[in-house]
Amino acid sequence: MAAFPTDLPKPNIDNYGGSQDLAFIRTEMEAGSMRQRQRFTATNHQMTMNWLFRAADMATFKTFFDTTVNKGSDFFTMELDVGDGFQTYDVRFTAPYQYSYVQGGHWSVSANVEVRGA
Repeated sequence: MAAFPTDLPKPNIDNYGGSQDLAFIRTEMEAGSMRQRQRFTATNHQMTMNWLFRAADMATFKTFFDTTVNKGSDFFTMELDVGDGFQTYDVRFTAPYQYSYVQGGHWSVSANVEVRGA
């Protein structure tokens, strides 16, 4: 499995976050409260990440996305902190990344990812 390029910066702390996938199911009862039960023991996290890349970093990121992880469809490993310190997780993009040019020769990149078993 490919690894996120170590020479690229880590995601920005601003707007870094996500949510855990639902691990239970709810059943409506004919009368009384809804019944709720655990459906999965391991869940994924959905996260939004933002980076600020220099031009060379942007080129590396585009090559990684397009070639290494097949336009974002393949899982890759990446060090992330999802509340319990930095650990290596399996990650994949859930949509194409978004980018915009920032004055001074930088690129602002945003991506939605799925973190397996976080």
